[in-house]
Amino acid sequence: MGSRASQDLAVFHTAYRIPSDTHHRDYNRRPDGIAANGAVPAPKPPWSIAYAVHMPIPTSDHVSVLGTQWADEEWTELKGFWRPHEVCHTIRFLDWTVDGSPLRNLIRFVDGSVPSEPSFLDTQFRSGPQPGASLRALLGKGDPTAEDPICFSDGRVALLRCWCGDIFDRSVSAEIRFTDSLVRWNEIALQDEPNVWTGPDGVEPFSLTFARDQYESTVNALLHDWN
Repeated sequence: MGSRASQDLAVFHTAYRIPSDTHHRDYNRRPDGIAANGAVPAPKPPWSIAYAVHMPIPTSDHVSVLGTQWADEEWTELKGFWRPHEVCHTIRFLDWTVDGSPLRNLIRFVDGSVPSEPSFLDTQFRSGPQPGASLRALLGKGDPTAEDPICFSDGRVALLRCWCGDIFDRSVSAEIRFTDSLVRWNEIALQDEPNVWTGPDGVEPFSLTFARDQYESTVNALLHDWN
């Protein structure tokens, strides 16, 4: 690794805190479900989950390679009022990979599950504004005021989001930081608005670092295809 990248990694090693005005759900529950301070936590939303082999999270001084791979996932929608019935949908999307493995496989729930949310590079939304907007946000050009936002009000960027396309239902998000030679997805965690979910109701936040040249080349090539 070049000296410039080494210096930039040293910058990233400085501790980062999620902004103090962001709400955290970290109940530190006892086995009976009551928080350490005696408060009864709100019910956990019925979010969809999947199971996969967890991959080890790269160390803080490791520079990863960002990539994509096609993925197919199924989700079930309940339709009908008088005669409710389930409708199964298959979604095809480009999944983000880190060093060749799906990003979602780095994300750990306490029960061993991983998020099932897809990326914005979803074929059902290909003709809409979200794919291009998501890629521009990954390049530091996100617009939190957009009609279909990719960024949260605290500046964090959604990497994966709900099947419906709404980041506020639940997303995997990160703060994206740039130096001359590196890009950092900082404090990757679950988020809705305005909550960043950690602890028993979320995942343990972690960060990933990419070489800026490789990262921007990958994202710009996708932007050419999906914009």
